[in-house]
Amino acid sequence: MLVQVARSRANREALARRILLDTALPLSALMALMTVIVWGGIRAGLKPLALLRGQVEGRAANDLAPIEVDAAPPEVRSLARAMNTLLAEVHHNVVAQKRFISDAAHQLRTPLAGLKSQTELALGEANDPALRARLQRVHESATRSAHLVNQL
Repeated sequence: MLVQVARSRANREALARRILLDTALPLSALMALMTVIVWGGIRAGLKPLALLRGQVEGRAANDLAPIEVDAAPPEVRSLARAMNTLLAEVHHNVVAQKRFISDAAHQLRTPLAGLKSQTELALGEANDPALRARLQRVHESATRSAHLVNQL
């Protein structure tokens, strides 16, 4: 005995289209909805960092004052504390550098003033034109150096 079951190709293609429409369209809509939800979740999760970034971006380049940790969102307070530690170290280094430059400038002013005075005296006593020209160049160089030191 032989039993044969047959379906037409058109019926199979119609069934495939119906299955495709019944599954693919809802899945596509679900994927789009999930993308929007994930995007919103990421933005909400990163909002505390954006707020902290706003506090830092609004500062002047030479503003080394600490960030208000209590004003920072709880999620980024440890980052704000770490940034405050870094800002304090940078401030300390800037103060030390300014103090060093000020001390160095002070130490250079006295010898340069002496050099200028000595060359002025020598210029007043020198009779040889070649010697006067050399002394004049030394005096001008000392004057430029003193001006540079005063700018420090």
